[in-house]
Amino acid sequence: MSLREELLGLSSGTPRFRILLPAEWASWPVTPELGAQIEQRTRPAFARAGRPDLDGVFTAQLNSAMKGLAEAGAKYVFLPSERTPGKDPLALSMIATFIDSPDGPLDAWVTSRIRDGAELLDTEGRIVYWRDRRAGLDDETHRAQSIYVISVPGTNRRKALMLTGSTIVGAETADDDEYAVAVRMIFDAMASTVTWVADDVDADE
Repeated sequence: MSLREELLGLSSGTPRFRILLPAEWASWPVTPELGAQIEQRTRPAFARAGRPDLDGVFTAQLNSAMKGLAEAGAKYVFLPSERTPGKDPLALSMIATFIDSPDGPLDAWVTSRIRDGAELLDTEGRIVYWRDRRAGLDDETHRAQSIYVISVPGTNRRKALMLTGSTIVGAETADDDEYAVAVRMIFDAMASTVTWVADDVDADE
């Protein structure tokens, strides 16, 4: 899988971060118009795949997820693009946001997540992640998510970058299904490439 680098900023006072995206992916700022843009881009792909029934489901779920994300701190969404000839974009997305704890470090919250089953993605203990799967908007689909939390340097662990990767799977699809496993591997690979811009970190400290 070839990768390309994106340099992104979350907010004023927060260091910029770099993330490597698969060559077919692109990043979009989270805006009120994003849901409509996604709908326009994914509809032909579902039609070519012979699954127009999933078009409305996917769009409704993404629109629901987008609602209020800007107010909650979401800044970017990463999606497969249609720039690669002969390839349809998968029903995938990853959202970048950040969580903030002005009253103190996020250690207790992270520890609670680990008690609930979260694990470390890397040997350095830099990235905490967990999986989530719940019913979709109809009886035939589920929303499967991989969530990653990475502490923002220079904030005394009071801020963290959160990456939420989502896809739609059939309600009967097993967790070890080939597609489901491949999607988790893509999300894991993307999250593991996050690095921070050193100059921004130094300026904040």
